[in-house]
Amino acid sequence: MPTTIKRIVSVLYRARTNKYEVQAVAEKNGLACVITLYYRNEKEARKLKKGDVIDENN
Repeated sequence: MPTTIKRIVSVLYRARTNKYEVQAVAEKNGLACVITLYYRNEKEARKLKKGDVIDENN
C-alpha cells in the first residue's frame, strides 16, 4: 500500500552519514505513522510536501 505524507516535521542534515533526514507524519493503511526518509541531495529532501505519495519501492 502507498504511504501519503500528511505533514513534514523536520529536515535535518546528518554530517556523520552525509545525508539529509526527513521526518514526516504519514498515513498508511488508514493509520497515522511517523516515517523517516534519507536523501543525499538537499533539493530532493526539501521538495517533499503534503500529499506526496511514497511507494514502497522508493
